[in-house]
Amino acid sequence: MQRGAGGMPGEAGNGGHGDEKSVEDMLQDVMDGDLLETKRSILSVPPPAPLQASPLGSSTLFTPASAGDDLASLPSRRQSDAPEIEREGSLGFLSEQVGRHTKNLLSSMQSGRRASAIESDLDDHKGVVSREKVMALKTRIEDKITLASRYRSLLMFLLYCAMYVWVLYDQTDTDASYVVENSILSVVATPLEGKDLRTSDIYTWLQDLSLVIFKDPVCGDGVCEDPLEYAGFGRYGCESDCGRFPNTTTTFVNFEDPLASNPAAYTLATEMGGHPDWTWNAFSHTMGSFVFAEDQSVIGSSLFDIPDGVLDVCLYHRNKIYGKQSFQTSVLALLGTMDPQTMPAPEPRLNYDYGDAREALAMHAGIFTYLYVPEDNPTGTNLTVAPAISSKLTYGFFGAVGALASSGIGDANVLAYFNPCSLTDADIEAANLGQTCPSFIYPRATGCYDAKVLLQNWQCPACRTIDLREYSQPGDDVPVRPTNQPQRPVSPFNYIIGGIAIEQTRAVQVPCAPTSGEARFDCGDYCQQTRKRIFGSFYEESMCLGSNASSVPYGIDPAFLSSSSIFSGKLRPSDFGYEESDLSNAGVPFGFFPSFYKISPQLAQTIVNEKTPVLKGGDPVFRVYMDSRYGNEETMNAMAHLREGYFLDNLTKTVDVSLLTFNPVNDVFALCSVSFTFLDGGQIESTVYIKSRALSDFQVSAGRVVAMVLICLGSGAILRTEMSEVYEAWKNKDLASYFGDVWNILDILSFVSIPASVIIYDIIGAQVLATFPLAVNGTVPYILRD
Repeated sequence: MQRGAGGMPGEAGNGGHGDEKSVEDMLQDVMDGDLLETKRSILSVPPPAPLQASPLGSSTLFTPASAGDDLASLPSRRQSDAPEIEREGSLGFLSEQVGRHTKNLLSSMQSGRRASAIESDLDDHKGVVSREKVMALKTRIEDKITLASRYRSLLMFLLYCAMYVWVLYDQTDTDASYVVENSILSVVATPLEGKDLRTSDIYTWLQDLSLVIFKDPVCGDGVCEDPLEYAGFGRYGCESDCGRFPNTTTTFVNFEDPLASNPAAYTLATEMGGHPDWTWNAFSHTMGSFVFAEDQSVIGSSLFDIPDGVLDVCLYHRNKIYGKQSFQTSVLALLGTMDPQTMPAPEPRLNYDYGDAREALAMHAGIFTYLYVPEDNPTGTNLTVAPAISSKLTYGFFGAVGALASSGIGDANVLAYFNPCSLTDADIEAANLGQTCPSFIYPRATGCYDAKVLLQNWQCPACRTIDLREYSQPGDDVPVRPTNQPQRPVSPFNYIIGGIAIEQTRAVQVPCAPTSGEARFDCGDYCQQTRKRIFGSFYEESMCLGSNASSVPYGIDPAFLSSSSIFSGKLRPSDFGYEESDLSNAGVPFGFFPSFYKISPQLAQTIVNEKTPVLKGGDPVFRVYMDSRYGNEETMNAMAHLREGYFLDNLTKTVDVSLLTFNPVNDVFALCSVSFTFLDGGQIESTVYIKSRALSDFQVSAGRVVAMVLICLGSGAILRTEMSEVYEAWKNKDLASYFGDVWNILDILSFVSIPASVIIYDIIGAQVLATFPLAVNGTVPYILRD
């Protein structure tokens, strides 16, 4: 077939075929060339006129209807070829695409090529496009498109990961955290390294750490270190560095010791070890402590300055004699002409309680009877008559408490009085049994008294309460001591917040040899019987650690133990809320209890008991807290409470010591925790954990916002693809297969949680920044100082 002489518009008149390419060559160029350009060219050209198909063997050719026809006016395929179209099936679309691309190639040859040569190739069957070649072309194009798409997806995923990693990096100031953590670890963790720990080592480590943290400022160095130092008076504050607190009242206390005015009784009581050793002290509600560090003797007068507020002046009886070896109850009964069966039992716990009726009986029978001189025998040779209870059953002394006026001590300045305690005649007569007590000491005694009835109406208060108001009104608070939290550095610039929290979990104690038929410690009944037969009572009486956690109170409160360094006889269990169930068999409170917390009324309706043990991992926790406002003295008392109260024992499982710090220089919070694990073999393992976070981590920059937006968009695009796959699986009724692949579920969860975690982190960060505004000078945040 011949084309017109002019050829294609703009085409040279070259009529040869030497440099022309066949359709197959051009298709090969398509397959070897730039796939993206090929795809773009296929999609950009207008739909070509259909080619006429002619059968050739088992293949189909696509050729122009005639050489002289314009390509735009090519006839459509013959109707007779309809069965062939149906036979080809899915090749129709691909054939159309090849026709479009062929026209694109033909129309793009503006120079050096001729359409007639291409048509000649088609006529000579050189450009035959077989079914196999079309399918191969289709496969290669699809593979290259898929490969390019995968490369693009990989690139986008790498960018997505890079954005997420950058956000994580931007959310953590690693340099500041390292400096803070390393400084704290040098103080907390270094002393534990390379040690075979024992219980005593834990006490020593904790005490050394406390001494580093709870240091008292040096009074007299010329620097007033608020809040630990403040305007002083007496033993409070630091007057030399901070000046004197101006609003104080000079108060006086004056007592008259009855034994001091009776030399014989004083001497006898001292020789017999029965001197009561009466003392006094004043508790200031304003200061929250006793005015004097040591109790004062009742002999003489005392003056002291104290700020306005409620003041309790109390008496104490330090040397109790009732029930001692030389003052046994049976002897006291004989000396006091009382029925021995009615004598009260001695106090089970040593205390300094003043006004105890038993001590009044002991002094009456044990001291004053020895000094009794009967009227009928002044020389003391006939002591057959007992001294009268009505005149000798007295206890205590006279005293006065008041404020010192400018003109001296006068009645108008006395605010409270102390008087000796005694019984009325009616009370004494009510206790008279009307018979003679069995006494060989006083055979002429005419009375015998019931001690229980005698002391039934005994009253002898130990304290007098006064309210000093020279510079304030009743009920007003008097600020003397600063209330803000002191700065307690664990290491330089790392100040502790709150204090040190100590938590312990404990095991229950069970017999190593269980009851018959019970297996324990991988040892069944036969094994247990064998052990009992071999080891006997040694095995049967041994105790082992059970698997359950203990919630039973244990230890002892050393403040109530007379042998303790922190013993105080002025304390009573009731002062601290101890109930009868909180006391041991010796009447001394337990030292440590499982922690309790109050719950809201709404939750209380669902819980039987208003108090519920605090749980940690399902186990009851025994807590000890050392407040950062402690001074050195309080800290040492707390350590003595732990050591002498037996905080650590054979039932201890774990001990966690935690402290929270803040560094105002780097704005970094750090939480350090040291865990001690007590193994069954007797070893103690220590593990140190520390976490830190800078306030700058919560400050959202513009770059982080952009990255977060890109992360959210990327997650949305990925989730859109996943949802498309879910939709296709739903259409094909194959959801079980999709969700059966765990990777599909992980993909959905991952790309939902990643943007959610970033957003939630910054929301929490915004709340933190709003909650902890820094002080003006970069010190500890206000909320922590208060």
